Amino acid sequence: MSSILTYTHPSAPLIMLAACSAWLSACDVSSRCSIQRNFDNPQERGLICAAEAVYPPREDVVALATTDPYGVNPSELPEDHAWWYGMWGHDRMPYAITAEAIAYFAGQVRKAPPWPITTMTYKADIEYNEAYELDGEEFSDVYVVTMHLTYGHYCGPLCATGILKGRTVVLTPEGACLHISGDGKAGMMIS
Repeated sequence: MSSILTYTHPSAPLIMLAACSAWLSACDVSSRCSIQRNFDNPQERGLICAAEAVYPPREDVVALATTDPYGVNPSELPEDHAWWYGMWGHDRMPYAITAEAIAYFAGQVRKAPPWPITTMTYKADIEYNEAYELDGEEFSDVYVVTMHLTYGHYCGPLCATGILKGRTVVLTPEGACLHISGDGKAGMMIS
C-alpha cells in the first residue's frame, strides 16, 4: 500500500486538493502534527476525500451541543458543515472527523507557541470489501474508510487536555456514503 505523508512549514498555507476538494497536510516539520492518508490508487485517494467531505446532520450536532456540559449555544454552530458541538478552552470538540475538522486541528497546532506542547495526528486508511458488516448492517462491494484523530495540549501533569475521535465511513466504489459509525461525543482527557 502506498502512503501519502506530507509535512510543510508551519507558516505555509493549507493546500486544496482540487481533485476532491479536501485539505492536504499543513503540519509542522517538528512532527507536532501528522496527517497521513493511506491509499493504493487515485480512486482510493478520492474515496478518502469523499469520506472526509461527509458532514453529519446539523440537527444531530445541535442535539449534542444542547445536552453536553461542554456544548455551545446552537447559534454558534455553522449552518452548513457543522462538525463540532462544544468547546474546551479555545479548542472545539469534534462531533465528526471531516475535512474542516482536520484543517482546524492542524491550524491549532500551526499557530500554537512552542510551550505548552500542542500535537495532532490524523490517519485515514481505506480497504475494499466484497462483504462488510458494521453496526448490525451488511454491505457488499464497498470501500471502508477508517479515520482516527488525536489532539492534545500538555503544559504539565495537572495541565493537559486530550481529544480522541474515530470515524468509519462505508462508501460505494462511486463514492456514495452508505453508513457512518463513530459520530457523536468525542473522547476527552483533562488533568
